[in-house]
Amino acid sequence: MHGGMTWASYASQLIPNFKALRDFQLETLNHLEQNQSGLCLISTGGGKSLIYQLWAARHQEKGICIVLTPLIALIEDQVRRARQMGIKVSGVHSQMGQKSKAQFYQDLSNSQYHLIFMTPERFRNPSFLESLEFQKISMLVIDEAHLISQWGHDFRPDYGTLGQIKAKLGHPLTLALTATATTPVVEDIQKQLGIGLQDNGFLVQQSVVRSEISLNVLDIYGEQSKAQKIFELYGQTSSGAVLVYFSLIETLYKVGKELSQMGCSWLIYHGDLSSEQRKENQKKFMSSQQKILMLATPAFGLGIDKSDIRMVIHAELPGSIESYYQEVGRAGRDGNLSYGYLLYDQQDILTQMDFIKWGNPEWDFVTHVYQWLFYRKDRLAGIEISEAKNDLHFYSSRDFRLETLLKWFEKASILSPAPKSFLGYQWCGQMSLDDFQKVYKNRAQLSQKKLHALVLYAKSDQVCRMRQMAAYFDQTTSDCGICDICQENNLRSL
Repeated sequence: MHGGMTWASYASQLIPNFKALRDFQLETLNHLEQNQSGLCLISTGGGKSLIYQLWAARHQEKGICIVLTPLIALIEDQVRRARQMGIKVSGVHSQMGQKSKAQFYQDLSNSQYHLIFMTPERFRNPSFLESLEFQKISMLVIDEAHLISQWGHDFRPDYGTLGQIKAKLGHPLTLALTATATTPVVEDIQKQLGIGLQDNGFLVQQSVVRSEISLNVLDIYGEQSKAQKIFELYGQTSSGAVLVYFSLIETLYKVGKELSQMGCSWLIYHGDLSSEQRKENQKKFMSSQQKILMLATPAFGLGIDKSDIRMVIHAELPGSIESYYQEVGRAGRDGNLSYGYLLYDQQDILTQMDFIKWGNPEWDFVTHVYQWLFYRKDRLAGIEISEAKNDLHFYSSRDFRLETLLKWFEKASILSPAPKSFLGYQWCGQMSLDDFQKVYKNRAQLSQKKLHALVLYAKSDQVCRMRQMAAYFDQTTSDCGICDICQENNLRSL
């Protein structure tokens, strides 16, 4: 142990009013001390950031701790928290001005940082990798690591490249972190990063069970009924925050209008708001000491660490149990009783089916992109992603079907990574389009299976909700006693 001091003693020197490390934090830090890479499955709000904060602060002589995180808002929040601990920290992202970026790179070259945050997209720029070439790296941290896996609920193409990025960085000590992952996703993360047990890696897995959250499903129909139920549930909450999730911005506004007519005020958060509006509303929500209501899409959530969220309501059906449970898990972080309500309207299944269609492009589109790449295979290196999208008639900046397909083609060995290529890939064509179609069909079926599992959960009226959650993540637990099914069973037994 560094300096003969325990991790708990070190943390108490660094953090005012520090009490104790949790078992999983200490276990993970001890593995890292033994130069073991690994994966931690830690419930939302469980304290995973403290692990790499302590590591970066304590092992400054080993170099920079690099943390990859999916959202710029998370970067800003994490930088602020690390600075409060006295860590030399910075973040780099696309919204920074040129002057700030230049200062970051200058400070990086002068070894001024012990902890840096960024999104994986930063590695698309070959010059960024070059800037790290002569830097010592104490640890590579991958937050929200489920995004790596094509078997997960929210595969993100740039996360899928991190196995190669890790190799380019010289295979540094690596820590992957996530809150929700099924066994296939865990195995995929370990394989892609080379951190499985066969690679001398470790796995620290916390129970997914949250004994302080009462899970409930309410059958409902129509936006007016949803608004009425949200109004009633919010009225039952005496203090703290209530967070309502919507899949569609359109539904959010319709329900919000109904709530306003009932005399209920609310904050709003979704991806179409300006950055300033999002920041302002998030700040109001996080700082409020009063009862407060937030209507949001899933864009609101990652990095939200408000201890007194008493209730999370899903006004529309999410796409998977993983998404649902991650969002519900934002309630009750102070350990007090909290509630999750899923307002189940069968019409919402159609919305999610549309999302599946968007996330799994039609086969004609896949064929079109394949042929476009094939006929340009000798000059892909000079084609930028914006040029490709223009050629393929993409009219929305939020249309990421091409990035998704490029990553799928890489996994199928139709393309291979090419760091010096503007597009990031070169043609290798080791899998035929016919063979790829089988892979493609499996991907679409997986999304449908995940949605089906959530629908079965919503329609279930026999088995404890928390027991169902544990089973989905290959864990076991006893009946929670506080969900709608347990309470109904208790009434039947009287």
